[in-house]
Amino acid sequence: MNLGKIFTSKDKDNQAEYFLAVEIHDASIKSAVWQVEDDKTSIVSLGTFELWDSEESLINGVDATLTSATKNLGEEPNRIIFGLPNPWLVDNKIHPSKQPLIKKLISELGLKPIGLVTIAEAISQQLKIEEGIPPSAILLEIYPSKVIVTLLSLGQVQAVEEVGRSDDLSRDVEEGLARFEAEKLPARFILTNGSNLESEEQQIISFPWTDKLPFLHLPKVQALPIDFSIKAIALAGGAEAAKSLGLETDSNLSPDLQKESQEASDSLESLGFQLESLDQHQPPTDHLADISEIESDLHPDQSLEEIAVNSKDKPYKFKFSLPGFNFNLPKFPQGPFSLPRLRFSWLYFLAIVLFLLLPFIVIGYYFNFAKASLTLRLIPQPINQNLSLMLTDLPQEDPSALRIERQSFSAIVSDTISTTGEALVGDKATGSVTLFNKSSEPISLKAGTKITASPGQIFLLDQTVSVASSSSEINLDTGQEIKTFGKTPSPVPVTAIKIGSEHNLAKSTQFNVDQYPKSTLIASAESDFTGGSSRTVKAVAKTDQERLHQLSVEKIKQQIEQNLANLNSDLRLIPVSDLKFNKSKFDKAVGEEAAVLSLELDGSQEFLTYSQEELFRILNGNLNSSGQANRRLVRDQTSTRLNLTSKTDQQPLTADVEVNGLLLPDVNETSLIQAIKGKNLQKIKPLFETINGYQSTKIEISPNLPFLKAYLPIRAENISLKLSLN
Repeated sequence: MNLGKIFTSKDKDNQAEYFLAVEIHDASIKSAVWQVEDDKTSIVSLGTFELWDSEESLINGVDATLTSATKNLGEEPNRIIFGLPNPWLVDNKIHPSKQPLIKKLISELGLKPIGLVTIAEAISQQLKIEEGIPPSAILLEIYPSKVIVTLLSLGQVQAVEEVGRSDDLSRDVEEGLARFEAEKLPARFILTNGSNLESEEQQIISFPWTDKLPFLHLPKVQALPIDFSIKAIALAGGAEAAKSLGLETDSNLSPDLQKESQEASDSLESLGFQLESLDQHQPPTDHLADISEIESDLHPDQSLEEIAVNSKDKPYKFKFSLPGFNFNLPKFPQGPFSLPRLRFSWLYFLAIVLFLLLPFIVIGYYFNFAKASLTLRLIPQPINQNLSLMLTDLPQEDPSALRIERQSFSAIVSDTISTTGEALVGDKATGSVTLFNKSSEPISLKAGTKITASPGQIFLLDQTVSVASSSSEINLDTGQEIKTFGKTPSPVPVTAIKIGSEHNLAKSTQFNVDQYPKSTLIASAESDFTGGSSRTVKAVAKTDQERLHQLSVEKIKQQIEQNLANLNSDLRLIPVSDLKFNKSKFDKAVGEEAAVLSLELDGSQEFLTYSQEELFRILNGNLNSSGQANRRLVRDQTSTRLNLTSKTDQQPLTADVEVNGLLLPDVNETSLIQAIKGKNLQKIKPLFETINGYQSTKIEISPNLPFLKAYLPIRAENISLKLSLN
């Protein structure tokens, strides 16, 4: 039951032509009212943000958001353009699994679709209008269970990937981008989903994208405002839809969006949606009731406004009439006679009593046992402010100082990655040589002496040897001198200094020996050298160790945060020291043959811990003392960042707190319930209107008795009150 309907004016004359836009995500709904004025589309109003998880909640959610968007209009338009996620479309048509849902939504609410646009295309077109050029970026539609990664190039959708959500958003996005076959990626991320994305934005900013993917430089990260997507659907998609109805618009839409709008219209027609043109001036079929449920139980000849005035301060009266009874006395006979004895059953008497008491029983039961649920829709006040704060680890004396504790957290991780380096492994060639001494002096050589073949292969002597000097004698017949070279008595074994088959030299190959000239000392292979071989294998590269170390450091940080969350989910950390490593051990060295590399890393870090709940208590107190009286921060819609402004060894510590979020009135729910219990619904709205930011009220009462549902129960414990952001 919506109190906004009870007090809505019925005057619908002289109203402009309005159109609707609805954006449907996998879990949320947004809406807007738009019009074509001076050949341009413009936003008239925005509806509330609603959640849904079933067919019924989708229909109710669309109904609720459209009701809030159109509540101040003189009429309730029903011609609508839909904005849907990319996965809801296939071959430029609504996916078969979503067709029954959309058809039932249109049928139940009496809507007339005039166009369809994907959320990504609408956002791309709106960015082009605002920035003057078609955007090239990576659009991230972030949902609780998945993230849709869309690659935009000059305003055109090049590729779309859907990735399931994990605890690490950056890894999810990396997985989606890795599926794209792109030589380079635009260095810009655009985040959207209709809620506060500060945490997600920080995750994307802190990820090393240039190390992982083909980005030319570190990408810029931009989180779109909450209402950006629905405005884009209404302005960009609505402009093309208006043209299809014959309305002239000053549109800068891209050909792709015009094509998509036409194809979407075709897909709507393929579902049985009849798309109307502007010359069909038929009165719209309102999907909302003209009056609330209460009005149907009031006098049929009076409007709600008249009843609200005439019944003011008059108690509600219940009228009852008793049944009439006619008795005809019998004619008595003449003479002696006796009156007949009349007998009435006690059950008959009890039934009459119960019949007379039934209305009072029903009324008493309703006022004492009926359940009422009230949802107050409030418009929050945004806040973006820096506040100074004192921190102390001493016993709490000043309630405005935030209590902190210094703690050290440690974690041990073992991680493994595949290696990317290469190494050459194999065996060294071996053989034997004979050394020849041409000099007149004996020569001794130590083990390890180098001998070099003419192609450049180097070998080492395996043992120490002595080479006798040369000798000469005179041929008596000819008178010529005959010289005999000294040589080793037996072949000397040698081994190549490097691996490889190129060291397998042939027999009789000659070698230079150390620094001796060939005219003094040479070596000759006694036989073919054998055994030399080589092959390329996977090995540890320096970058492998660096990459594994960085991954392990991130895991240690995550494990420390998880350990803290398991200990107390309300605690937050402020690092006061760098991460220190007590142990860092790789199982393989750089260049060593290995297919995988393992690291065991033990790290610890010191932090200051504080309570997030206590921080919000202090912030609310500071805001109330600074002119924001009777308002409080909405925790799930407010982000805080605490930065130390003094050294950690000082007392007391000081810090700046960046507060970015929403403020709501600090409503005393208990007092408000006491004030409204048992009252007529038409008399409680003035009480709600005294609350700053009040917009509307939704009331549900069970059981729903036609002649009593205009009243709240008289027992406070049977009334629940909830505040809802609009």
